[in-house]
Amino acid sequence: MGIVIEISNNQAVVQTARLSYCDHCAGNKGCGVGNLVFGLREKKTLIVVANHQGAKVGDKIVLGLREESFLKSSVVLYLLPLLSFFLAMIGYEILVAQQQGLFSSEIFLILAGLFGLIVGFFLSNQIFIKISKKICYQPVIIRIIELNKSLRNPDY
Repeated sequence: MGIVIEISNNQAVVQTARLSYCDHCAGNKGCGVGNLVFGLREKKTLIVVANHQGAKVGDKIVLGLREESFLKSSVVLYLLPLLSFFLAMIGYEILVAQQQGLFSSEIFLILAGLFGLIVGFFLSNQIFIKISKKICYQPVIIRIIELNKSLRNPDY
């Protein structure tokens, strides 16, 4: 969800706020977790989206991604680092099993897994940089929730 703050060339600049689940909890004021994440609660982000719905400045809108794009992005974000983590550990185990040498300690197995995880995060970041430029991975306005009547012409 976001608020349209600017319209130009059939595109809308939308301000979104990242909220935590603590905002919906009745006990968030007395909760240790709620107090711990207090500084992280609301971060505003500006997103440029195509304005095919005819949103105006001040409108509250719902943003979304195409389902196919969301699924592919989730695989790249979560599965690729996890897969590289396990592949690095399995590869290291196979290498050590063949050599049976000095580096057969579990700490080296853990370090190999962490190295694979870092490589996976790097690869997923590079993939996101490439695919974020494609239209199908851009957020779209799904619907307008609330019209801001104070910023609109009263004749509408």
